[in-house]
Amino acid sequence: MDFCSDYTKEQLITALQNEYGYLIHDDFDPDVDKSPDENLVWLQSLSLDALRAEVTEMVEADDSNQDEDDSVLRDKSSFLLYSLFSQICVLVFL
Repeated sequence: MDFCSDYTKEQLITALQNEYGYLIHDDFDPDVDKSPDENLVWLQSLSLDALRAEVTEMVEADDSNQDEDDSVLRDKSSFLLYSLFSQICVLVFL
């Protein structure tokens, strides 16, 4: 869990929300999935430790679904960096 200890609560929420949007983009089921707004409210209700646990769970799930040489998240914080970078780019270019 220490790979995300340098991130603030807001940064973790942004990264997790971006990841959630990506995951449901093509396969949203309103009977099963939270809406993006519901997910954001839920993320905001979590403590910093709970957010870190969510990130750890996502990274471990990705690692267990990939071949050793094929992991998208070889660097444990790469999805956070990607999500945060994407968010910054959106803000800069608005």
